[in-house]
Amino acid sequence: MKRAHIHRAGGAKSSSRRIAGAASLLMASTAALCSPAFAQQSAAADQSATPVNQIEDIVVTAQKRSENVQKVPIAISALGGEALTNRGFDSLSTLTKLAPSIQLSNFGPIAFVTLRGIGNENSTAGGDPGVAFHFDGVYVGRPVGTLFSAFDSERVEILRGPQGTLYGRNATGGSINYITKKPVDEFEANADVTVGNYDMWRLRGAVNIPLTNGISTRIVGYKEKRDGFTDNSVAGGTEANDADNYGIRGHILAEVTSNFTALISGAYIHAGGVGSQPELRTPFPGSTTGQNLGGPPIPGTNNYLVNGVPLVNDLRPFHEAKNTREFQDNTFRLVSATLDLDLGPAAIKSITAYAKSTFRTQQDTDYSSKNLGSLNLDEKARQFSQELQLSSTAGPSSPFNWILGAYYFHEKGYRESTYRGSRYDILAAAAQVPYGFRIAGNVTSESYAFFGQATVRPTDRWSVTGGVRYTNDEKGSVAKIVKLEHAWRRLDGRNDDGFQVAPFPG
Repeated sequence: MKRAHIHRAGGAKSSSRRIAGAASLLMASTAALCSPAFAQQSAAADQSATPVNQIEDIVVTAQKRSENVQKVPIAISALGGEALTNRGFDSLSTLTKLAPSIQLSNFGPIAFVTLRGIGNENSTAGGDPGVAFHFDGVYVGRPVGTLFSAFDSERVEILRGPQGTLYGRNATGGSINYITKKPVDEFEANADVTVGNYDMWRLRGAVNIPLTNGISTRIVGYKEKRDGFTDNSVAGGTEANDADNYGIRGHILAEVTSNFTALISGAYIHAGGVGSQPELRTPFPGSTTGQNLGGPPIPGTNNYLVNGVPLVNDLRPFHEAKNTREFQDNTFRLVSATLDLDLGPAAIKSITAYAKSTFRTQQDTDYSSKNLGSLNLDEKARQFSQELQLSSTAGPSSPFNWILGAYYFHEKGYRESTYRGSRYDILAAAAQVPYGFRIAGNVTSESYAFFGQATVRPTDRWSVTGGVRYTNDEKGSVAKIVKLEHAWRRLDGRNDDGFQVAPFPG
């Protein structure tokens, strides 16, 4: 089946330079494909027999058990795969348009998520988000981990408000739970091809293959490219807000016995190109006063003067004049194992995961055609987590439900910020550094927790839920400064000649 539609792929910016066209090609297998409208529906539900005015069942796992969303006593928005596709859900950033109280922004590869006004602007290696992000039940500590493709999604759950008992770590503002489709015992395949303006193209595909009796696999891949829609007036300058991304995701599901299943999952995501970069939408310092950035006049080095004339910048959105080559190089890797054992009156679940994220980005920090300053950010982080859950299997409508759990998390991150250019000469001189400097440090985090929650339902309309959680968090860090002794021959962040290490003062 082939469907054609008009699609604009220029992001947040409107443009009349080129008209976009898009085509979607869906390859259906002999087995019928089925996506839930909001979340996984009961297998016994007959869609054709459902009255038009009947409220559709929406099953979520916000409380770490499957239950109807109307029975969950928390503020939650749940969207299933079909609803997400129909509403244009491509990545985490589009959730702002799909659910209330959530705001998303980014600084280069780093995502900032705010729920009900609660978030965290600390993007350093030692900072933690105020809103937790879970990828198939795995907590992702670094914000670069939100660089996922939303293709072949089962559902997204947005939990608003503190989720301290069951989620604990960094869920003060809430939690975003992203759940991908898992393998089934029938062959399925589908693909999506999109083309658009700014020479945009995107190819996405998913295939589900039953390997043997009780073992199935599902593999998803995508690749997309798009020119940047930010206009850079400097000849040969990079244009931000482009796309050069690809990734692959896979699951292997084994039904070992009638009451024991094992799910092995892996994901690799890469985001390259220029990416989103900051813009200066206020006049350059000196464009109205002719003064330097700070301190006494230093002609031609530390100000926005060209032949004695103040440099004036373009204040329109998505218009700039940057001479430093900007780029990003970000990756995210995740491997996890989820084991489920049904013991009859209770069930045990184990979620073991290892994740590694890296990002490199270079930014023109003077936002101009002069060589006043540039900034390179480099971060590497590794995390390991283990969660054990023991929960009742009586069902969400039973008079008494309970869950007990234990959680362990270990993360080690490294971040370095390299400042170069005459704009930083004053700061470098104050630190007794001849030219430019690099601030770097390691941060280690370790956390463990024990939690429990129970719900008593005296009637069908009333329930009382109580819970407790004990958490122990520890962090340690080591910081240093690297002095750059010589002028850099290039401004692309790839020349490490001529530096020596000095201890962090104080």
